[in-house]
Amino acid sequence: MNDRTIVVAGHVGSGKTTLIAQILKITNTIQKVEKSLLDYDPIEQSKNMTINLKAFRTKYKEYDFQFIDTPGFIEFEGELMSAVRVADNMLIVVDISMGIEVGIERAFEEAKKYNIPIFFAINKCKSYEKDPQEILNLLKSKFSKQVHPVQIPIGIGSNFNGVFDIINGDYNLLDENLKKQATEKYEEFIEAVVETDDELLEKYIQGEEISKEKIHDIFRKAVDNSLFYPVLYIDALSGVGVNELLDFIGEYGISFKERYDDKPFSSLLIFKTYSEAHLGEMYLFRVYSGKITTGMELKNSRTGTIEKISHIFIPFGKERKEINELKMGEIGLVLKLKDSKTGDTLSNDNITYDWIEYPEPLYVIGIKPKTKKDEEKLSESLQKIMAEDPTFTFKYDPSLKQTLFYSQGEVHTNIILEKLKQRFSVEVEKEKAKVPYRETIRKPAEGLGKYIKQTGGRGQYGVANIRIEPLPRGAGYEWVDKIFGGAIPKEYRPYVEQGVKKAMEEGFVLGYPIIDVRVILFDGKYHEVDSSNLAFEIAGSLAFKDAVSKAEPYMLEPIYNVEIYSPEEYISDVISEINTRRGKIMSIESNKISAQIPLAELYDFLPALRAKTKGRGRFKMEFSHYQEVPINLVKQ
Repeated sequence: MNDRTIVVAGHVGSGKTTLIAQILKITNTIQKVEKSLLDYDPIEQSKNMTINLKAFRTKYKEYDFQFIDTPGFIEFEGELMSAVRVADNMLIVVDISMGIEVGIERAFEEAKKYNIPIFFAINKCKSYEKDPQEILNLLKSKFSKQVHPVQIPIGIGSNFNGVFDIINGDYNLLDENLKKQATEKYEEFIEAVVETDDELLEKYIQGEEISKEKIHDIFRKAVDNSLFYPVLYIDALSGVGVNELLDFIGEYGISFKERYDDKPFSSLLIFKTYSEAHLGEMYLFRVYSGKITTGMELKNSRTGTIEKISHIFIPFGKERKEINELKMGEIGLVLKLKDSKTGDTLSNDNITYDWIEYPEPLYVIGIKPKTKKDEEKLSESLQKIMAEDPTFTFKYDPSLKQTLFYSQGEVHTNIILEKLKQRFSVEVEKEKAKVPYRETIRKPAEGLGKYIKQTGGRGQYGVANIRIEPLPRGAGYEWVDKIFGGAIPKEYRPYVEQGVKKAMEEGFVLGYPIIDVRVILFDGKYHEVDSSNLAFEIAGSLAFKDAVSKAEPYMLEPIYNVEIYSPEEYISDVISEINTRRGKIMSIESNKISAQIPLAELYDFLPALRAKTKGRGRFKMEFSHYQEVPINLVKQ
């Protein structure tokens, strides 16, 4: 049970990718520490940031390590969520020069969901002249007293040249000053360990002697159950402390077999889809039971499709090594599946593994293709990108005549549009997302519609009299036929209604659909020869427009119920942001605000909320009702 699958997470810029590169160099898997070997995507290189999760395998001493590198930028948290779902351990990399940023908090939250061991590595200890105790205190106050160092750093800043293991190290090798530090930290360590076990805590309080072996056993159990969070010190760029980090995670991390029992069938879970021009879609998966071999046929539990595993690869960044078999717990790559996607289970049994729910894409813009050629390829190209990144979506709204693009934020949007251009040669222009405004009427009115053309031969003749009345908000549309006798024959009346509906769609004030109106057809005239379906359709349309012009039409806008979650210290800033967006506060709890906000103010609310809350704010929204647009905005 010497396999260790570790998701490496943390805030953007903390050095996660550099650390993995250093590990791969230490284990002779690559020749030099170079981020570009791992972040090989041209967009990642141009932005100098990880965008896609990636898996790397290496061997260190008796341990088989699988590392999953993840982006630290909040707009790519879907990648973190996918990676944590299939990992057994988490290593959170913390930049010694920064505070507790949102990327650290999100990583911790995700790992806690799955109850996997969490290790902290305080990085850049050699790069900054900072005492690691400062960041350690912040970690403790944020996450718990059980965040505790298992090492002491030897030297600070440019003098940082090693670490001492306070659990297993030889104290006789230390000078008096370091020995004192290490002893103090070990005593604090024992207190933190016993607090994770009620029985042990009672003995400790009563002054009973507890053996080192017992402490060690409880410590291991606490780490396994995510009740104790060991802290280690490293400098990824120079490599100081990285060997000791691997030793520690090797010894105290858990293996797949310790979390899951093997089953008498073969199964895998797809956790990432990639797309490459010459290969098409590639699927990153983890074997959850049995073994996966070349030529094997497995059923997709979502679609029922039988998928043939024609080639299996071990992923290594951009490189791939073909093999014939993968065992339980191993990560692999397969090409050319017929009908599978991220989150799917493939097996030769009837099993489905749970998948995650990604954050809803709430940042909205409009996009339009630059050329006719771009228009033809746009939808298909975006679908391909969406297969590898399910955290965005798009749709064409026929009523707005606009393609709306929903993402996790501005950077996320720009990255996807860059992929669109680089990979598929499709270019789009960004524009402000349109709002589905509506129109309605304030009072009842009557309208007359005449369409008469009689110039010899067959003419056109249709006359319709209608009355319109406002309905309660949300009531929609109601048609009432009150014709008595033969003013308009029965066969023509549906065409009057058809004309009315067309006029309602066209709007009156600013061209938006008219809603919440009752339309009563009460009179009209026809001609035995010249009347036609078309004549009465046009008459209906004219009658409606005539009535609306007298009924005091006005504009409506969609209002959404919004639930906003924010740490308490930012609540007042969030309230002021809601007020500037014409929002109405409905209730406030400790870290949740319920409000009603116009949709026009919500399209770019996500980046504003993140700015006010240092990335920690979240919200969800659902349609509530339509209400009148303030007159000053209609004039604008």
